[in-house]
Amino acid sequence: MIKLIQKDFFIDHAIPTAYYEFVSDEDMVVFPISDLHVDSVDFYEEFYNYIRAQIQELNAYVFVNGDILDIGFFDNFKSMNEVKLRGAEKEKALRELLYSFKDYTLGILEGNHDERIEKRCGWNPIRDIVSNELEIPYSNDILFTIIKINNIEYTCYCAHGSGSGTTKGGQANMLNRSKNVVVNSDLYFLGHTHNPININFSNYVYFPNSKKLSITNGRQYITPAFLKHASYAKKYGLEPPNYTYYWFTLSHTEKSITETSRVFGGENHAIVGRK
Repeated sequence: MIKLIQKDFFIDHAIPTAYYEFVSDEDMVVFPISDLHVDSVDFYEEFYNYIRAQIQELNAYVFVNGDILDIGFFDNFKSMNEVKLRGAEKEKALRELLYSFKDYTLGILEGNHDERIEKRCGWNPIRDIVSNELEIPYSNDILFTIIKINNIEYTCYCAHGSGSGTTKGGQANMLNRSKNVVVNSDLYFLGHTHNPININFSNYVYFPNSKKLSITNGRQYITPAFLKHASYAKKYGLEPPNYTYYWFTLSHTEKSITETSRVFGGENHAIVGRK
């Protein structure tokens, strides 16, 4: 059984920081997701329902890294017509989704699509629901999270991501930069590009107390979008989406992370790493 004994959220830090402390006689599973675009005509509901079932089966804790909504462009009539939910329907669907995740969500971030509402009308419904009603840590840029399980600390860096272009190299470079923003996090989770990518890295870190350099290891991930092969992607010659997703098992007895990777529509081999 996993029991939460302390929760804090420090918005006055240089980077918003969430802190969770658990006591547990079992390992904990962390499951990052992003880019749901639930109001898009291309929303992939079958994939979403499948991932929801996976999260429930694993009793996993979730990071939601932006673009919950699609919104469309306010100055583009065609784009606005390609959004399947409008007005009150959109808010109702958003509220139902956020409340359904509330008991096991570690943090929620704003994506560039979510930001469109606030830019247009000064109102951010996701932030209002998440912060005021659900009291889930929320950030509009980066969220750093410390998870302590039986005196073992794990750290997660979360951001939505930005730019990067359409090439795998550009997207990998965007992901790789995250380790220069916060050094020495165990896990880095981003979204935005809709293409799953993972990069493992090692650095030497100097520890003044011991006057020694030690090797530290980290892992960086971009998670897939919950979208079908959209018409704009076909128009610009972009390949069909890949639906590789990841979850991470945090040991409650030693500092150890096991990564599992699967592909929706077929199961990939599990990728296991010890740390």
